Amino acid sequence: MSLLDTASLIVTPNGYKEGTLYSVIPTNGAGDMSVVRATTATRVNSSGLVELVPYNLLTWSEQIDNADWLKSNSPTITTNIAIAPNGTMTADGIQSPSGTNYKVIYQTKTIAPNSTLTYSLYVKKETSETNFGGIGMYLSGGSIKSFYVIINAVTGTLVLTANSITPTLQVVDAGAYWRIITTVIDDGNNTSVIAEYYATISTNGTSLAPASGSVRTLWGFQLNEGTIKDYQKTETRLNIPRLDYSNGTCPSLLVEPQRTNLITYSQDFTNASYFPAGVIVAAPTITANQTISPDGNQNADKIVIPAVSSVGSVSVVYRNPIFLSGANSTSIYLKGQSGGEKVYLFYIVGTTYENKLCTLTTEWQRFDLTFTGGAVSYWHLGVDLRVGSGQSAQSAQTFFAYGAQLEAGAYPTSYIPTTSASVTRNADVVSKTGISSLIGQTEGTCFIDINIDSSFAEADMRFINVSDGTSANWYFIGTNNANQFRFFYRASATTYVSITTALTSGRHKLAFAYKLNDYVAYLDGTQVNNTTTLVVGSTSQIELGNAFGFNIAKEYTNASALWKTRLTNTQLAQLTTI
Repeated sequence: MSLLDTASLIVTPNGYKEGTLYSVIPTNGAGDMSVVRATTATRVNSSGLVELVPYNLLTWSEQIDNADWLKSNSPTITTNIAIAPNGTMTADGIQSPSGTNYKVIYQTKTIAPNSTLTYSLYVKKETSETNFGGIGMYLSGGSIKSFYVIINAVTGTLVLTANSITPTLQVVDAGAYWRIITTVIDDGNNTSVIAEYYATISTNGTSLAPASGSVRTLWGFQLNEGTIKDYQKTETRLNIPRLDYSNGTCPSLLVEPQRTNLITYSQDFTNASYFPAGVIVAAPTITANQTISPDGNQNADKIVIPAVSSVGSVSVVYRNPIFLSGANSTSIYLKGQSGGEKVYLFYIVGTTYENKLCTLTTEWQRFDLTFTGGAVSYWHLGVDLRVGSGQSAQSAQTFFAYGAQLEAGAYPTSYIPTTSASVTRNADVVSKTGISSLIGQTEGTCFIDINIDSSFAEADMRFINVSDGTSANWYFIGTNNANQFRFFYRASATTYVSITTALTSGRHKLAFAYKLNDYVAYLDGTQVNNTTTLVVGSTSQIELGNAFGFNIAKEYTNASALWKTRLTNTQLAQLTTI
């Protein structure tokens, strides 16, 4: 039996569902963590791509009776009438009781301009066909595009009709169901899409003449940016934990504070929000959607700086002034066409600016810069494309850009896509209450395995926080505002341990063990503190990456665990050795 097998609670970035991160121990659900964010967010997936969490843009993907699914012409919906492709009784029925109008359900979603979009659903196979249902997408916000596809539930045949944009059509035999898949590449600079299903769209399978219809059984609606992805169930979409692969082949739980990307059209540098500025000796040429971006789609822009023969600079500058104070960060993904290109990421406060020289390779890199704002007339951000400053001549340069971000905070956080307005990602709050039976009440051990960048630390950041819901009985492992690791223990409103040790970037394992008049802390296999004066307090809840919903900073948790016994020093050294 390994040491981890004796733990009372182990939580790793493993199984999850919306709002829940499953514990490895116990397996009966008693240790499952609640996950609250109330917004979508991005992660780096197992393929190394930036991805929305969840990538299914539709809400309530298995409950078409939900109010998030808007209805036209009063279709009849019956819930849970058949076994779905996943073996659960969750497939819904929809029927058009009248041939006067089309009967439709739909959702409207915001998209990045010129996106690749895939809309899919499962349709139960039928033995005969009298009236035909159909799906459609309607894109708007630029040059309106739309298409409609009629579905034959007997043969799985799809017929495209009434289209101003041509989708790629695919049908997958999924046992008792057809999975219907439609993919389009928007060429209209649109920012909104309506994903629709028509209960009765055709009487003959080739035209849109409406008619009364039999019940169609549906399940698993999905709209995602990019090409087809595995089906992903959603409810509100907002509270799925982020299992992030930035640090390697195994996922970490990504926890971050609330941040807002203040830059609009973060993926579209051809938008009027950006314009050439500075001492312009050669205007840049910017072309949308010229190469595959860090999110795996062809939506990264190409920027070409012509050759210049005199000293000067060229820049693409965020147009509107943004007033900021305190610590701020900006970031952007860049790659060169040949490698070796040099680009400046810079900020301007009043009449002063600072920049960061970014030397590009042929692979995507995310470059960032932090700065201090102030009471100034205006502030603006730009990707400085200076290629001749201080030189008499400069050859042409070509590079690619994606994902501009400006946020108030001392370090950059995960990418927040925007279109016409700024977007806020809420903080990740991971917690579990009412688990006094899993926490050692007279003795115990607390452990955390994390990856951290020392530049991301904030005051009183918490990796793992255990308490009775107040600060009276409370212990944690985290950091302080001096950028140090911190071990803390309080019982009955008396602080017995508050010690610090040097913080460095990278992966670390930290633990402490306690019982009456016996406390010891370990970091990466080495003892950093012990005390013989300690009272044990009664505790009942745990938070990962926060304390009571606050003190949240950027961290990647690989594993966390509790024991109801005080592990020996030998065991603690073994547990925390990297």
